[in-house]
Amino acid sequence: METIVISSSNRKKVSLIREYADKIGLKVKVYTTEEKEDIGMVNAMKEGEKDKRTVRLSTFFKNLED
Repeated sequence: METIVISSSNRKKVSLIREYADKIGLKVKVYTTEEKEDIGMVNAMKEGEKDKRTVRLSTFFKNLED
């Protein structure tokens, strides 16, 4: 399975993408804020395991917003 993540602050554009994906038979998943935070946390943990650096929690949450 291949995965594509598309983000936009424009709800109309997101809606158009979702409609098109449905029409061509692609599965669409919209992530909640909590799910995005969970994904970010897992990625940060994996990166930290590789190089043993630590990240301030405030920096982590700031990066989630970007």
